[in-house]
Parts: sequence; structure tokens; C-alpha cells
Amino acid sequence: MGQRLRAATVLLCLAWTFRLHRWAPAFVVLAFVAWVLMHWRLEAGLGRVLAQRWGSPWPGGLVIVAALLCASAVAFVYADIAPLAKVMPVALALFGLSVLVTGTWWRAEGARS
Repeated sequence: MGQRLRAATVLLCLAWTFRLHRWAPAFVVLAFVAWVLMHWRLEAGLGRVLAQRWGSPWPGGLVIVAALLCASAVAFVYADIAPLAKVMPVALALFGLSVLVTGTWWRAEGARS
């Protein structure tokens, strides 16, 4: 998975986090419960089988992440919320699209691998 795709996916998740910030405590509890259940299942010897089947399911291909970013930006613009609350999610979704198009331009030149 490329660095651009990974960075764009993180920005997509952050955009939705800022949009759904009221639900953050519920998401944290849900993530913790999912982690506990998955940890219990993976420690029971099922881990190798699941790792072989799942591989790397997320993020999807470049086209899927780009489509999700575009749809998210449009959904945030047309959401029935205050205009000031739309700024951060829309900016993060558009920034994610720019990362897909131009790459990770904010990294230092010497840090590239």
C-alpha cells in the first residue's frame, strides 16, 4: 500500500471523525469492545487463518478511496449543519484528494524512502 493511499485514508477517517464528533464516545466504546473481541479470537489460534484470509482489506484501491473522499466532501457540503462546522471535514476530505493527486509533498526530501 502506497504512502499516498495510506495518508489519504487517514484524512478520510479524520474528516468523518470531525463530522461525527458528537458520537465519539460511542465510537470509542464500540472500538474497544471490537478490539477486545478480536484480540480474544486472534489469541485463540485463529489469528493465522484470519491474517491469510483478510490480507489487507482496508484501505481499498485508489479508486475506492478517491470515490469515498469525493462523496464525503459532497455530503459534508450539503449537510444540514452550521457552515462553520462544515469547514474542517470538507477541508480534510479535499486535502485527502490532493494527497492522492500530488503525493505527500509535506515530507522532507531526505525522509523519503
